[in-house]
Amino acid sequence: AEAVAGVGLSRQVYFLVMIIAVAVTAGATPLVAQASGRGDRERIGGVARQLLGMVTVLGVFSALLLAWGARPALILLDAPDEVQHQGRLYLMALAPGVIFTYSNFAMVSLFRGIGQVRVPLLAAAVMHAVNLPLSYALINGLGDWLAPMGIAGAAVGTVVAQACGMLVNLGSWYWRCDRPLRLTGVILPWWQPSLVRAVLKLGVPISAMHLSRMLAHAMFFHVMAAAGTLALAAASLTYQLRLLLIYPSLAVNVAVITLVGQSLGAGDEALARRYARQTLAWGTLIGALLAGVAIVWARPLLQVLCHFTGRETGDQLLELGVPMIRISFIGQVFATASIIVNGAFIGGGDLRWPFVYTLVTEWLIMLPITWIVLHWTHLPVSAVWWGFAIAPAVLFWLYERRFRTRVWLRRL
Repeated sequence: AEAVAGVGLSRQVYFLVMIIAVAVTAGATPLVAQASGRGDRERIGGVARQLLGMVTVLGVFSALLLAWGARPALILLDAPDEVQHQGRLYLMALAPGVIFTYSNFAMVSLFRGIGQVRVPLLAAAVMHAVNLPLSYALINGLGDWLAPMGIAGAAVGTVVAQACGMLVNLGSWYWRCDRPLRLTGVILPWWQPSLVRAVLKLGVPISAMHLSRMLAHAMFFHVMAAAGTLALAAASLTYQLRLLLIYPSLAVNVAVITLVGQSLGAGDEALARRYARQTLAWGTLIGALLAGVAIVWARPLLQVLCHFTGRETGDQLLELGVPMIRISFIGQVFATASIIVNGAFIGGGDLRWPFVYTLVTEWLIMLPITWIVLHWTHLPVSAVWWGFAIAPAVLFWLYERRFRTRVWLRRL
């Protein structure tokens, strides 16, 4: 249970470091999408060169920051000593991979903008194909050939997989693109302040939105630490399942950013609205089906997740985790719909109010519910997840009201 809880907490710290990558890379997608809609290939190539230059420098800085700050960050989360130890081992081994991860973030943003999704999918497939067997071998060892590395082995496997994904992304961009889109000069790119400002003007609000959410979730786990290691491990598994089943809505989010951005770049606002409505309908349907699966089959899904924790500990995790999953997924439909509408706003360059809405729902609704349940009531610990059910419903209501207006339809 300590290793599971350690990975859960360390991922919260890792996500915070990833916010830097989001700040630099997220703004590239709507910029490239609208440039693609206009057929402006020179601008696409310029954004690509500036972006790769920035993430190379920031990746090195962030890797050093993560390695140095792993222990203080876990102490701030107030985790038990053994959980802190496991989390620190994981983060120290994971730190070098930040450089590769930042490059992958940049390339995915660029490919999304031009509507090319096969290459990022191929890179992701390669990363998973490398990560799963390699991590398993490093964690458990290979007899006399390789000593078990434990939790650090999982991190090393992830680093190697990220490096493989970076090679796929960079190679595909260079060899498949025409000269205006190539990355010639990326090591020492010609500094173009106007492009850098345009990328950061969009990327910083997006990263601020993600940062507010990640900090709120990190604070959630900080509060949950007071409930004990077993409850923290159950919450970590529930959170990981939510992330796993939210992936389809993230894919739809990517699609709607590109479709809305390219439509606005071509000057067709009606088409942009139509794409947004259609993706919202289909994406919400998929999210509802997955939420139903999680609620109905919560126990077998959790059994798979805690398969390697041991029989006795696994049984205890089931007793705590099953109600957590069922409560948290009640609001998953609204979370899915909010993610998709947010994609439409990003494609249209409307970023300020989505950030405000996220700040309000995470910090003034989700976290207070968590604190009240744990400290002011005698409800079971699983009831803390009502915050994750109610906050997305309020967020979608706020998004839907803004979506009905046309103020989010902007040209970049």
